[in-house]
Amino acid sequence: MNATIGHGDDTTTFAFAPFKPQSSDEAIVASIIRKMLHYHILRVQLEGARPWMHEKQRLCARQQAIEARRKGFAEERDAIDSGIRVSYDDELLRQEATRIAYLLCSDQVERAMSLEEEIIMISVNHSLYGIDLEAMRIAA
Repeated sequence: MNATIGHGDDTTTFAFAPFKPQSSDEAIVASIIRKMLHYHILRVQLEGARPWMHEKQRLCARQQAIEARRKGFAEERDAIDSGIRVSYDDELLRQEATRIAYLLCSDQVERAMSLEEEIIMISVNHSLYGIDLEAMRIAA
């Protein structure tokens, strides 16, 4: 399957399968996990992968990271209040975000995007259906 990403006049097609939620609960949990993962990716990039950034760019990236985390926690609180089971391994997200950040740094964008979707799928299945994370990683 191909995913197409467009930004203005630039459109890029990647050959990977994006996570497709099968229910509203899956969509909500995937959104939360994606925000938490993006927070960790931005942190890694700020800590070492982007030494060329100007201070204004760093501040903007820091603000994006904080906002992603804040929105993730707010969505998580709303989901739990609505009776949706939200459970994720923040340490796993941090580790995988490090891998994704370094893939992005080495221009392996397609692999990074594919890995992100894999982590989202694994984490959603773990959160909502109690599927063991280790079993999912072995199968992947």
